[in-house]
Amino acid sequence: DSTLGLGFPMLLGVRDQVGLATRLRGNNDRVEFRERDMNDMFWEIPKEEAMAAIRWAMTTLREKTRGKKAWFSIARGGEKDLDRVGSCSSKNFYVLPEHEVLRFVDFDLHCNTLLHLGSVILSQGSKGVPIGGFLSAQIAELCAAWREFRFLFSPEAHVLQKKVQSGLDNAPPLQSFVQARGWHFSAPGIPQVIDYHPESVLSPSEGIHIAKQVHQVTTDTLTAGRFTGWWSPTDRIFAQVSSPAGTESVLFVNTTPWYGATGGRVQTVIKHSTRRNRGRVQRFFASYDPLQAVLGEILRPSSPCADARINLPESVSDKPIVCFSRYRDNIYIVLVKVGEHLLPLVEHTVASITNHLYGIPLKWEEWGPLTTWGEGSIIVKGVSSGGTTLSLSMSLVRKGTTHDLPLPNPGDPEWLQWVHRESPHASKVWKSQFPSLIYKSIWYASTERDLLHNFRSLMTGIGQCGFPQSWWRAPLRRLFDRLRMERFVTMRQLLQWKDEGRGG
Repeated sequence: DSTLGLGFPMLLGVRDQVGLATRLRGNNDRVEFRERDMNDMFWEIPKEEAMAAIRWAMTTLREKTRGKKAWFSIARGGEKDLDRVGSCSSKNFYVLPEHEVLRFVDFDLHCNTLLHLGSVILSQGSKGVPIGGFLSAQIAELCAAWREFRFLFSPEAHVLQKKVQSGLDNAPPLQSFVQARGWHFSAPGIPQVIDYHPESVLSPSEGIHIAKQVHQVTTDTLTAGRFTGWWSPTDRIFAQVSSPAGTESVLFVNTTPWYGATGGRVQTVIKHSTRRNRGRVQRFFASYDPLQAVLGEILRPSSPCADARINLPESVSDKPIVCFSRYRDNIYIVLVKVGEHLLPLVEHTVASITNHLYGIPLKWEEWGPLTTWGEGSIIVKGVSSGGTTLSLSMSLVRKGTTHDLPLPNPGDPEWLQWVHRESPHASKVWKSQFPSLIYKSIWYASTERDLLHNFRSLMTGIGQCGFPQSWWRAPLRRLFDRLRMERFVTMRQLLQWKDEGRGG
């Protein structure tokens, strides 16, 4: 369950983080995107913690399924999609009880660590998960989630609170006008849900908001902006740091996965439907294309459902906020409304939290106006006049998009990384990549302008590479019609961008 920690299992969680920043900031509010990476995560994980994390996952699973034991069924034919949690027929599945899985994981951690170079046998050492092991990525993820739950969302949060507070009390002056000493760090272990829906029909349930009763929804509820849909992600405050006098405080916020959840938001809705209605919900979504909903959110940003910030509680709206999330060994951090005078303190606190939270070395990544997280790139650009920032724009585009961006030198053109048209099997390679580039051009966009940036870069690249029409015209036409792309661009415009690339 990804609501137990800070991590999101799918790369589309990047879209969730941009959405969170959008909900928490105004047009002129400062926003910065940072990243911390775990150094050699696989080498540094203590083996005893890995086993503790596995046992925690088993216990959590039993609590969710209300069972005395956890069983795991592996399809005999090798079809991984058929593997499941629970007991199945032994004729078609290998059925393993919990204790056998634990024994195998213990063996993999402690014995699957040898390799040989000629006549020399090497051992990985006493720490870490097996490098290259087929369980290692899953074990590493569970270790991170276990520590996040333990030190942020349980009564043991006081352990992290003491360590971070000690770091503040003993920190040297961060700048001549900023002292960390005297600031108080608080992590209660029970997150506080940010309520965007005062007096509405939405209520938090297992990490998302769900409407209570259909008949309670009124026209006023919909049009006044207090309603953001039947289901929506939950934003939660898990810690804060306050000044000695209590006049200033910085909130630490995390959002539950939505697009970044396993199966995306559709599976999230199905999972949280009542048991009696789950079959109907699954049938309803059988022919549903999530990209249509994404396009609707992008092309209609002024609708009440897209503008949650008008309901931002006063207790949050005037405070600096640090948004936390994680994808594997990457810690994604968004600074919202954090002024220059607070930056040294916030950076010190974030470093202290992450160091003590994960217990392994971390490093800051370089940051600037363009930040790449996974398959998306985030651009922050200020519009100034007379030395005063009038507005601050934030864009989400597909990784690799380089054409017509609001930056002077965004990077090398993406088409330099594409297959060369003279390469063997180039047509098959490109035909397999092209649809995913179109999908990503929609998934990784927050405004209509971002969409146009993505598609212009894509079509310009096709022209630059000189790909024959037989490689891309038919699938483009099919996707154009299926997604009703004429709502934001015409086919003629797409072909003109391709011609621009060919003549460039």
